[in-house]
Amino acid sequence: MAERSSEPASLADDESEELNDKSERSSREFGQFWQWRPQSQIRSSDKGIALIEKVRWKTDSTALTPPVETGNAANAEVTAAGRAKETVKRGRTIFGKLKYLSTVAEGGVGSDSVLENRSYGFVSSGSKIVLARVITMYSKGGDKAGAHSTAHRSESIGALSYLFFLTYEHGF
Repeated sequence: MAERSSEPASLADDESEELNDKSERSSREFGQFWQWRPQSQIRSSDKGIALIEKVRWKTDSTALTPPVETGNAANAEVTAAGRAKETVKRGRTIFGKLKYLSTVAEGGVGSDSVLENRSYGFVSSGSKIVLARVITMYSKGGDKAGAHSTAHRSESIGALSYLFFLTYEHGF
């Protein structure tokens, strides 16, 4: 198999050998000597980068299972879910006499209608009901002293600690 050459084909053989010797010597002086191989040889070998490349192209990255959260992360998730349930339960007791209890207590947010940034909904503002667009949401971390952080989506209105939205009033 022919090796690659960095010199033009018009040079004479002795000139090209002389250039090869000089470039080989200068590259060895700096401690960097690169052996050029055809792409087919690199891809078919089972060493180094070619092995990584082979694994990357032959395995499906989505088939890998996500890492399971344990320890503090798992405890924080359980605590946050418990707090969200308590908040929804408190809303149910407050709005207990209303006809559409589940819609009002849970805010119409659930697994079938997830609340996300830039989503729209109706908000009770005083005695008016207005259209609102979610700007950003915050939820609290796992423990009592947990910090508030931004949430991009939520399946429970009780899991949110702050909800910022833009209201639109009806104009005639």
